[in-house]
Amino acid sequence: MTITVIAPGPLTTIQDLGRHGYRHLGVATAGVLDPLALRLGNRLVGNQDNAAGLEITFGNAQLRFDSPCTFVLMGACLQASLDQQPIAPGFRIQAKKGSMLQLRGRKNSLRAYLCVAGGIAVDTVMDSCATDLQAQFGGLKGRALQAGDVIKLGTPPKATLKSCVGFRLPPYQQNIRVLPGPHRHLLPNDAFAQLLEHDWQIAKCSNRMGARLDTNDNAQLHHHLDLPSQAVHPGVIQLPPSGSPIVLLQDCQTTGGYPIIGQVVGADLRHFAQLGALQYCRFVAADFSSALAATREQELHLARADIALNYNNND
Repeated sequence: MTITVIAPGPLTTIQDLGRHGYRHLGVATAGVLDPLALRLGNRLVGNQDNAAGLEITFGNAQLRFDSPCTFVLMGACLQASLDQQPIAPGFRIQAKKGSMLQLRGRKNSLRAYLCVAGGIAVDTVMDSCATDLQAQFGGLKGRALQAGDVIKLGTPPKATLKSCVGFRLPPYQQNIRVLPGPHRHLLPNDAFAQLLEHDWQIAKCSNRMGARLDTNDNAQLHHHLDLPSQAVHPGVIQLPPSGSPIVLLQDCQTTGGYPIIGQVVGADLRHFAQLGALQYCRFVAADFSSALAATREQELHLARADIALNYNNND
């Protein structure tokens, strides 16, 4: 069972939930930027949460199913169609041999996730199938997919999966909750308060390593603070001397020397990662209790999905 890439779009990669436990060796986490989308999509097609899928950025992609396949698209609405018939994200769909899946382009959100019954069959590297674009390993030869690539699929579950079954993700938000960073009090001009006061635009130079932020307001976040390098991870908000914050994402480096002004709440990082170039976000102060509550709410959403899916499968 295979899928052939006819057109990959700007960036399509094989990703799972990431490569964990190796950051002390300088290995990036990689993995999907919207883990809730992958987890829910995998559950809809009978996979384990960590089964590899395709992360499709922006759209303009075309894929051919070379054999019958059950799949679901989760995440962004990229104006998808199967054999020229529009399909909505979040619904389990049956593709026939030779069916063409096309994703034309984004409306609001940036990334969609293709989950197929049985998952994507690629070798694991350090316990993960995730593509590390910087180190060039994992996924398919450590690179983004190209036209002509043939993607092998795993063995689908034995249980019969009904079509037209779906579950929605919580809507994406542009208000992003953040915790104060460890260097908040070392920065001048009450920098963290200013971070919260202004609207921030995603710069065009952003990628899976991180998103640089600009503002049209007169934010005074420039500084001359010089710190030793320290451990960093996805969600950290670094503040370079220029005063343009950088939100680190899944492919980020493992150490950095810029001051850490804040940390995006884990549950909200998926919202931030769905913002494309020139879109705006606003940061909202959070505390540890609200951050934990946001994570619990996501787990509750998955639990509700499990109940609904079990009821449907046993119906």
